[in-house]
Amino acid sequence: MTGSDMTFVVPASTAAATNFDQFFQEMESRKNELDIESFGISDPRLQEVSCQ
Repeated sequence: MTGSDMTFVVPASTAAATNFDQFFQEMESRKNELDIESFGISDPRLQEVSCQ
């Protein structure tokens, strides 16, 4: 499959209590198994600041 994207929106209250470091380390270690080419994270609040 090519050209497939998946987006997850995490509420701020959940994000504050989540260990994203561990999550991304697990994703990185299992990229081939999960058939993931790349992944990343964005924070719309940061994008709003940089665009002003």
